[in-house]
Amino acid sequence: MLKAIFLLCAVVGGVIFLIQLFLAMIGLDADADVDADFTDSGGFFGILSLRAIVAAVTFFGLGGMIATTSGLDDLTSISIAAGAGLAAMIAVGLLMRFLYSLRAEGNLRTKNAVGLRGKVYLRIPPNHGGSGRIQLVQQGRTVDYYAMTASPEELPTGSDVVVVRVINAETVEVARPGDRK
Repeated sequence: MLKAIFLLCAVVGGVIFLIQLFLAMIGLDADADVDADFTDSGGFFGILSLRAIVAAVTFFGLGGMIATTSGLDDLTSISIAAGAGLAAMIAVGLLMRFLYSLRAEGNLRTKNAVGLRGKVYLRIPPNHGGSGRIQLVQQGRTVDYYAMTASPEELPTGSDVVVVRVINAETVEVARPGDRK
C-alpha cells in the first residue's frame, strides 16, 4: 500500500513537472505569476511556489520508492520520503527565488526620480508658473521630464537641479541642490 502511494506521488508530480517544463519551453509559463507572488514574501513562504510543491511531491514519491525497494521498514521509508520532498522543495524554492531576483522590468518609474540630480535644458519659470524640461540619468539611461519649480527665481538652461517631488508621470518638481525641501 505504501509503495503504491509513493508511486502515485512520483508519477503525478513527474507528469505535472513535465507539463510545466513543456509550457515554459513554448512560452506559456502559467506558473510564473504564481511563483512571483509567493517568492516575494519572506521566510518559509518566500521559497514556497507551485514548482517547489511539485518538486516536493515528486521527490517524496521517488525517495519513498527507493527506500521501500531497498527493503527499509515503513517508518524509515516515510522519513526518507519526507526528507527528500522537503529538500527538493527548499532547493527548488530557493532556486526560483534567486531566478526571480534576476528579472529586470525595464519600465521607468517616475517615483524613482525623486532625489536624483539633473540639468535644466529648457528654462523653468518660477513659482509653478509653467514648465520647462530637465534631463537626468535614471535606471541606467538618460531621460527627460517636464519640470516645475516652487523657487521664486527662474531656473535657466544648464542649471543643476534635484527632483523633489513627482507631479505626474511626465512632470516633476525640482529645486536647486541647496534649496531642497
